[in-house]
Formats: sequence, C-alpha cells, structure tokens
Amino acid sequence: MEVQSYFSTGELDRASDFKAPQRLIALGSLLLAGGTLALLALRPPRRLRRALERAGARPVLGAVAAGAGVSLLLVVVDLPLAAVSHERAVRVGLATQEWPAWFWDLARSAGIGAALAGVGAAVLLALIRRFPRNWWLPGSAAVVAFAVLFTWVGPVVLDPVFNDFEELPEGRLRTEVLELAERADVEGGEVYSIDA
Repeated sequence: MEVQSYFSTGELDRASDFKAPQRLIALGSLLLAGGTLALLALRPPRRLRRALERAGARPVLGAVAAGAGVSLLLVVVDLPLAAVSHERAVRVGLATQEWPAWFWDLARSAGIGAALAGVGAAVLLALIRRFPRNWWLPGSAAVVAFAVLFTWVGPVVLDPVFNDFEELPEGRLRTEVLELAERADVEGGEVYSIDA
C-alpha cells in the first residue's frame, strides 16, 4: 500500500515536520536518563551515599526505596522534554488531553513505574545474594517471565487505569467490527469503545 493513496502531500509533509523534532526530543530524553544514571553511579551526592548506607541496615527495603527513588527521579528529570513532546502533539491534533489530565496520567504512570522498579530492585538484590556469581542467569529468566506476565496482564490491569472502556452499542459499527473479526478468523467477544 502506498501512503500517498491515503494521505495528501501536505499531510505527509506535516507528518515529516512533526516526526524529526519528536525524534530529537526522544533522543534527548534517552541521553538525559543515561546521563542522570551515570552521574548517580559515578558521582553520587553525599546525601544519597548516606541514605544508601543507612538502607544497608534493611537491605530489601533499601533496594525497594532505591529502585522507586531512581524511577521517580528519572520521571522528574524528563518532565520538561515530556511536556514539550505533549504540547507538540496537542498542537498538531495527535493528542487532545488537557494539562491537568496529562499530569494525572503522568503521576499514575510514575507511581506504577516506581512500584515496579522497587519490586525489581528487591528481586535483583535477592538474586545477587542467593546467586552471587551467576545472578544474571535467574535474573534474565525473571525479566522474560515478567515481560510475558505483563503482556497478558497489562491490558486487563493497567489499561483501565488510563482509559475508559464502554461496550459498543448494537449498530452498524459493532456489526462491521464483528464481521471483520470473523473474516480474519479472530474469535470475537465484546466490542468496546475506548476513551483514552
């Protein structure tokens, strides 16, 4: 399929104009996160070193706090670039979310990310203590298992946190979607409208 059969030259030019700066913003976010992590690892602030030393008294809780803290720090560091990216998406009509709703989604996402990072850090510490030389083997298996779990559980547990699902009422659109699923040999159940 040729994209020109669906989009005008003007629309394709607008997409190209939007895409290049978005890629730079994404690259900037990646570099900012990497730089922040490198700085924390190579030159941790004195307060952070003291906090980590105190956390050594309760290593598992310390790992949870460290993982969650690093996750939240990365969200805060990336906030200006994320806001610019959102503003650009709103300006071209790719996003419609107002700032309060955007910040609310960001806060929920940061909380979920911090919880997952805290659990991940605790699991990593437990694996390092249990398998000091080969911790990376069970660690790799844990990462794969976690990814598989979230592939299946994510749409059921996480998607409702950020989206509103409503059953599509009887009508032409619902019928067309179910017919399309049947033609594609996809088992169809309910059809939902999602307000992201």
